[in-house]
Amino acid sequence: MNFETDVADKEFRANLRAFLSSRLQELFDGDVSERILDPGCRRRWSRALNEGGYLAPQWPREWGGADWPVTWPRIMEQELSAVKAPLVDTIGIG
Repeated sequence: MNFETDVADKEFRANLRAFLSSRLQELFDGDVSERILDPGCRRRWSRALNEGGYLAPQWPREWGGADWPVTWPRIMEQELSAVKAPLVDTIGIG
């Protein structure tokens, strides 16, 4: 079994970090600590994730998802947690 990080995983993580950094700065001036549970904040964040292709990645492409490899949702969870991003509001996106 190979436990080395795949090149595609490393590229995905780097692209995701860049997206998170720029969008959090643009939408919330980089500080979401006070607004993390605010419904308006969560809606803006969900729209931004959707625009970036990150809202429903585990869904099949034909349903609007990205059909990602199995490792990418875990990487996304790690990166969202690391930057203390707002909660992802997936209720009603279908």
